[in-house]
Amino acid sequence: MTRTAALLAALSTLAAHAGPPRTAQQARDKKDIHQDKRELARDRAEVADDRADLVRVRLYVQRFEQLRAAADWNMMASLDKEVSRFLAGERTELQREAGQAAAEVVRSAGETVAAAGEAVADARRGRGAAVQADSRRDLRDDKRDLKDDRRDLQAEAAARNRMAALQGRWNGLAGRYDAPSLDARGALLKEMEVEQAKDLRRTAAEYQEDKRELREDRRELREDRRQRSAAHAAPNPLSMFITGTPCAQEDSMALSAACPPSATP
Repeated sequence: MTRTAALLAALSTLAAHAGPPRTAQQARDKKDIHQDKRELARDRAEVADDRADLVRVRLYVQRFEQLRAAADWNMMASLDKEVSRFLAGERTELQREAGQAAAEVVRSAGETVAAAGEAVADARRGRGAAVQADSRRDLRDDKRDLKDDRRDLQAEAAARNRMAALQGRWNGLAGRYDAPSLDARGALLKEMEVEQAKDLRRTAAEYQEDKRELREDRRELREDRRQRSAAHAAPNPLSMFITGTPCAQEDSMALSAACPPSATP
């Protein structure tokens, strides 16, 4: 085998181990980052909304106590209707958030399957230890994100059920202003305050989780770009033969070498 053929064979072997370009993976990374940003914007809006809801419920508690002390049952009836509308709106909001949580579970499951496939492919192609370690880390991150999203979905469903129970109990007290019914109203309002505080903590935690996912997806994009650059050598490396015939490289080197200046006569 000539030196030229040997070099070409070596380059082919390196290209085979390097695997195909990771442009498809980079496109998926960019899509994930775009979705992460959308989810963060939605999380910020939900945190602000939950803070406002907590303030509103605390105002309901204050109004209830004032109206009870004044025995103003007409205004108490208005408060009943207002709180009932609020609870209905919360149920609708929780239903929407549960749908979003379910969509995040589907997305995370897809990312986990893709990450598992990349880890297997990297191992089969014999990629370097650092590349395979990155793939395994990405897979661990995606599995953790999937677990978190499934937990969030369960929490949303439980919160929706609790809110439905609160609404039913509250509506059952309409028009009843005896002492036991008033005590029950006060207890329900306190329970609503606790629920709103839980919602705020949950949405704040989801915001932090989505921020972490954005950092991880940005890191994956950087790694894929670095691996793609490393897998593609320079188009004309210094060690590549540039002569037309296999054995003419040495002659070309000699002819191309710089000559020392002639000795001064």
